[in-house]
Order: sequence, then C-alpha cells, then structure tokens
Amino acid sequence: MKNMKKRVGTFSISPINLMLTNLQFKNETIWIKLKVSIGGSLLRIKFSNLFGSLPLNIEEVYIYKIGEQSSKNYQKILFNGEEGISISENKEIFSDIMDFEIEPSEDIWIGIYIKEFTELSTGNFSDSMHYFTEKNNLLKNFYALDKKDKINEYQNSIVPFITNIDILTSSDHKALVAFGDSITAINNWTVYLTEKLQQNKIGNISVLRQGINGNRLIYDSIPIIKGLYGCSGLSRFERDAILQAGTAFIIIFLGINDLIHPLGNAPKNEKVTAKELIDGFKICIERAREKNIKTIGATLMPFHGYKLYSKELECIRNEVNQWIRSSTDYDSIIDFDEIMRDQNNPQKLKAEYDSGDGLHPNDAGAKAMADSIDLKNFS
Repeated sequence: MKNMKKRVGTFSISPINLMLTNLQFKNETIWIKLKVSIGGSLLRIKFSNLFGSLPLNIEEVYIYKIGEQSSKNYQKILFNGEEGISISENKEIFSDIMDFEIEPSEDIWIGIYIKEFTELSTGNFSDSMHYFTEKNNLLKNFYALDKKDKINEYQNSIVPFITNIDILTSSDHKALVAFGDSITAINNWTVYLTEKLQQNKIGNISVLRQGINGNRLIYDSIPIIKGLYGCSGLSRFERDAILQAGTAFIIIFLGINDLIHPLGNAPKNEKVTAKELIDGFKICIERAREKNIKTIGATLMPFHGYKLYSKELECIRNEVNQWIRSSTDYDSIIDFDEIMRDQNNPQKLKAEYDSGDGLHPNDAGAKAMADSIDLKNFS
C-alpha cells in the first residue's frame, strides 16, 4: 500500500449533452457495460449530471464482474458512506473509494437504480460499451439475469451518467489520452491499442478514450443539435485531456469535422483554413507542455467518397498533414493518413478499411490504426 501514490484513469468518456435523445427513466434498473484499460483496485467512479436540467437522483448503485456470484465480484457503491446520492444540475461527483479488484481490459457492469423520473442528460456514445434497462430495482438479481438475451433486445450504444473510473496505483503508472472525434469515440482503435500495450508487457499505461461524435477543434456544436457534438476541442481540452487522472501523453486527432461541417449544417462563416487549425493545435500543445504532458499529433485520414468531400478541403487536409509531419511542435506523430490511404488513390481510404461512408474506418481499419502506432511514442 505504501507504493500507491497516484490516481490514474482506467476508463473515461467525454461527457456530452444527451437531452436530444429524449430517453427517460423511472423505477428502472440501468445496467451499464464498461471496458476498463489497466487493472488495479482502490477505484472510484465519477457520476455526471453535467447537462441535466433536473437533479439526478440515484437510489442505489452496484459494481459487478462476470463470474460466480461472490463478494469479490460485486460490491455496493457508496457516496459519503450513503447508498444514494442526489447530483444537482450541471454537477459531477465521485463515489467513495472501493477496494475492488479489476483486471486489464476487463468488462465490468454498473447497475444503477433510478426511482423517480430522470432524463438521460449526460454521457456519450460508444460501439464497445452499452446499457439496457429493466423495470423495478433488480440490483440484487444481476447474476440471475439472462444478459445475452436482454442485451440483444435492449442494447443501446450509450454510456449514461458515468464518465470516469480511476484507481490508486504506483507512481510509474500513467494515462494516454486519445483526444478526438467520432473516429475515436465510436471506433475501436483505442481498444486495440490497449491490447497492443498489454501484449507488449506495458501494463502501466492506460488508454482513455476522449472522443466526441462530430466534434470540431475550433467551433462548438451548432445550436440545432443542442450540444450533441460537444463544445470545441479547444474549449474541452483541459477538462477532457489535461485533467484526466494521470495524464502523461495526449494523442491529438481532431480537425476533419472543422473542414466538412460548414459544407453541411454548420454556418458557412465557420469555414476554417489550414492556418487556423494549425494555430489551434499549437494552443493545445502549449497547454499540455505547461503541465509536462507529451503530445502526439495524428494526421487527418482521407475522406474522398464522403458526401461532403471537395478538392478545396483536400488541399487544406494535405496542408495540415504536411505541417504535422514536418513540425517540431509535437513530441512525436502518428501518420494515420499514410497507413489508411489507398496508395493508388491517396484521397481515399483503402477499400478494406472503409466502413462504407468514405470517412469512418471499419474494424479492420481500427486494428490497422492501432498496429501502426509505435509504442516508443509513450516511453
């Protein structure tokens, strides 16, 4: 215990306003499946009502591990020694610290019982984590649930109300933050990167996924979607990257939405130049450097075939990528563009990596992204 010196995140999401989903709960148990990064114990969990218009009243919460029902596989989560909590609008709160052992890359479950009417205000989307609900308080019945059938029927690819899990660990542990947009939020390259680190016997670095669908570096969400794309990367960089528990490295992988959104629903006067993006990246780099955090720049991937592609945007993308490759501002770089592009048509993703929209990689593409990352970046 004497070597336990610092808190390091093992799970995280970037909180966004989910009020537009119109999802509500009353007298329901919410079962949430999460995937952690590094293992450890003495963990605590952050519950968020950051975008709520009403208090978030939680009656009771448990944490579970898959396996036989036993005291080591589930535990009640307390708040200042109490089993329930009321989290005010626009507030977040950590649970009490629990002596509960988790394994690297383990799937865990959180069960939350909501008695009174509650809106789904805060959380984020995911393709590797989800929730489903059951009527009444069934927290004692977790090990009797036929979870496979329930998940298939009720699965929602959202993580509601929970934004962070951190552990108390030794001083040599640290967190790597993947700071980005939908390609980070709902694409599993960060999961594959976690596996790669562990396969290479690097068990002291966690990977924290801080992506938001549709997120831009320079501008906030357009008003019509009520914050669903999050505030700008510049605005959230401190909260979602620098202030994550144990942050030592940040992969900055944003910018493509700054190019394409003004050709869609965003105002035309929010079009950005390569210089504006580069200046934004430099601000992030300087903020991280002030905290002795290393930054890794990731090049923007091809998107020819996406509905908002244009030659003008392609020129800006190439200019930004050239700066990333040649700049000495970043501590190191990851060249996703080089790995993911079709060598015969470099404006496009490789066909075998394209999810079908020309912009987002499929699972094979996610694996290729992780495989391309030099782990020496995190030494």
